[in-house]
Amino acid sequence: MDAQRLADNKLVFLKRIPKDSTEVQITKFFSTDEKARDERNHCVPVLEYFEDENLAEYGILVMHLFRRFNDPKFLSIDEVLEFIGQTLEVRILNQWRSSL
Repeated sequence: MDAQRLADNKLVFLKRIPKDSTEVQITKFFSTDEKARDERNHCVPVLEYFEDENLAEYGILVMHLFRRFNDPKFLSIDEVLEFIGQTLEVRILNQWRSSL
C-alpha cells in the first residue's frame, strides 16, 4: 500500500509481513548504512519498521515508493488483468493468513 509519511511528506510504500519472517531481518540487514552505500546493493532500503497494532503477529516495513502501480502505463488488457489478478491474489492470501 502506498502512503505519505507525515515527518517529511515523502511518498512511501507500506508492506505488512509476519514478524517471524526472515524478510524482516534480511531487509534490515541490507538497509544498514554500510550496506546501503555498497553500489552492488540493489535492495529497496527500509526507512522504518513498526509492529501492526491490529495484528500482533505482523510488522510493517516502510520503504521508498519508486513508482506508482501504473508506471509504466499498461499496454494491453492482458497486462491490466494480470495486475488485477496478482493484486487480488495477494489480498486474498493476506486475509486467509490473518484468519488462521
